[in-house]
Amino acid sequence: MQISLRDPGGQTCLVDNRVLRVVNKEGLRDLAAFLRSSSSARFVESDQLVNTSFLGTTAMAAVLQHEEVHSIYEEFEGASIVEHERVPFPSFPYECPPEMLHAAAMLTLDLAENLIDEGLGLKDASPYNVLFRPAVNQQTLWPQFGATTHDSSRWRRAGRSVSSFETDTKTPVAISVARVNSGLANAATHS
Repeated sequence: MQISLRDPGGQTCLVDNRVLRVVNKEGLRDLAAFLRSSSSARFVESDQLVNTSFLGTTAMAAVLQHEEVHSIYEEFEGASIVEHERVPFPSFPYECPPEMLHAAAMLTLDLAENLIDEGLGLKDASPYNVLFRPAVNQQTLWPQFGATTHDSSRWRRAGRSVSSFETDTKTPVAISVARVNSGLANAATHS
């Protein structure tokens, strides 16, 4: 079993070829809000976001038979477990040419912009959250599902986010980050 340790809202585990996320109580609120959003539905429908579903009681009991999953679940005081659609061949930013990094950045920013009107945002804007489906060369987001407020502090790391994708601050990526920041500032003043 492989475990991710980066997400403060939960941990992702690869168990029996399934991608599972044990979500803590705080992360559950954000995840549920994101999955109920119309933006999430549109991006899943267009295959730009991995499908995510909550495990039912029987499926959850079966998964909790794995000692590692059970220990994480206990540590998080038993919030919930979701299953993400698995992208069969993971791609990593350091393997991508600039065009793929640019596409990943634009997809991330497109989702961020769409979420603003719903009072949501992304916790993280990293190229590591975007996978490419090799058969169709289509990028798919696997974001850190996020903030239920117009919290512009999530994007104060915009400089780092842009540099993760590209280095030129006059590119469409940098300009889009500025649009997201502007949209968050406007939303915060109108709420």
